[in-house]
Amino acid sequence: MIEMQEDDEIVGEVNKSNAEFYHAFESLSMEAMDKLWKHDENIVCIHPGWDLFTGWSMAAFIFLPR
Repeated sequence: MIEMQEDDEIVGEVNKSNAEFYHAFESLSMEAMDKLWKHDENIVCIHPGWDLFTGWSMAAFIFLPR
């Protein structure tokens, strides 16, 4: 029973993080994205039809206004 509760808590946290990410993404808020994403060189950002972006600085770069 405890395992199911822990699983539910994990799923809840993942769903919360997902909702926060998509809210930041849809509102084009770099400030919100900055708070959500890990600032590390081992993160990866993938967009269909685009190159693979590795590291926080490259992933953040694609969200900056052009």
